[in-house]
Amino acid sequence: MSWFYPAKVNMALAAMAIPPNQFDGAWRSGMQQIGKSGGLTPQETALVIVGYGLGINYPDDVETAIGVWRHEGKIDISKPEIIEALSKMGFNVG
Repeated sequence: MSWFYPAKVNMALAAMAIPPNQFDGAWRSGMQQIGKSGGLTPQETALVIVGYGLGINYPDDVETAIGVWRHEGKIDISKPEIIEALSKMGFNVG
């Protein structure tokens, strides 16, 4: 995987006020590879990382980013991976 996709995921994490190095590097890299191979956008992958890594203990900026990214078409909340991540974060998306 090129450096470009992981860099975009890290930028998406930073946009949610989450330092990428808050997560173990090997785990984060593995999640990035899964997201890329699964056809997720960098923003969707970042959201999955937050869902699995932080659960309901996420910063307020995450909700702002979700709204902006939905409006910009960067996340699709109908994807099963995104539904599961949002569920882990305490959102009711059923």
